[in-house]
Amino acid sequence: MARVGLTTERATIAAAEPTYGVLRGCGPAEPDLTDAVRPLRSTCHGFVAPGASGGFAYERSPERSRVRALDALHIPPEHWPPSRDGEPA
Repeated sequence: MARVGLTTERATIAAAEPTYGVLRGCGPAEPDLTDAVRPLRSTCHGFVAPGASGGFAYERSPERSRVRALDALHIPPEHWPPSRDGEPA
């Protein structure tokens, strides 16, 4: 049973690493990097899950919306505010 958890953990890390790699080039360092990665990954998951099940039955292409969302999310990592003093890592 523990082996499944380990496999899941490795898969999660492997899936997140490209996002971390991209955002590392934008400036934030840990622990701020993790804070910057989470909304980007959440947005991507938010497009994948409904898209796979046909949940985007709107006239506008989901691909167009995804591109716009990623354009908007590109701004925050470049200007990510540093952690406040005293915040846990």
